[in-house]
Amino acid sequence: MNPKTKHFAKQFLLFAAACVLAGSSFAVSLVLHLYTYGRNDTSDFTEDAAIVLGAAVWGEQVSGVLGDRLRRAVYFHERNPYAYIIVSGGQGEGAITEAEAMRRFLVAHGVPNELIIKENRSTNTYENILFSKELLNELIGTEYRVTIITSEFHIFRAVTIARQHGLNVTNLHATTWRQTMPRNYARESVAVLRLLILGR
Repeated sequence: MNPKTKHFAKQFLLFAAACVLAGSSFAVSLVLHLYTYGRNDTSDFTEDAAIVLGAAVWGEQVSGVLGDRLRRAVYFHERNPYAYIIVSGGQGEGAITEAEAMRRFLVAHGVPNELIIKENRSTNTYENILFSKELLNELIGTEYRVTIITSEFHIFRAVTIARQHGLNVTNLHATTWRQTMPRNYARESVAVLRLLILGR
């Protein structure tokens, strides 16, 4: 290999290493941001409504991740017993919609059925927020405050989308199971990049 080729190869390897290091640093920074942002609850329990974002349903039972979100919704209801709760999620892998499974869970844990509003058309976070806003506008009008309840890794994207739709929004997080963190944060990081690039 002649000197010019060696020099080019060395420079290329240094550039590639720098790109890998920069990419790794960005990925770590993004995950840390999602984690710290998501765990900073801003709800003061005076909101007019809560939107609980759906997750997997197994048959007619909520998954562990969704159950954690719903337990936070029960916690919210205990401190704000007159607020509406939007359960948002369309048909998943189960026999019933996410919204219906969520409604049943909340009723079984003491939330009055008349306070629970089902949003069962959405298939992603953007639609969760959009369709829930439409229901709240019909129910309350346009002047209200709402808290988003979801897993901490999901809070940043959900709140960002809610603000895009002009909602006066706070947030309340459910903790992610430690064993599912790598998968959830990796997938969410990709979704956040898509949101920042494409706007949704």
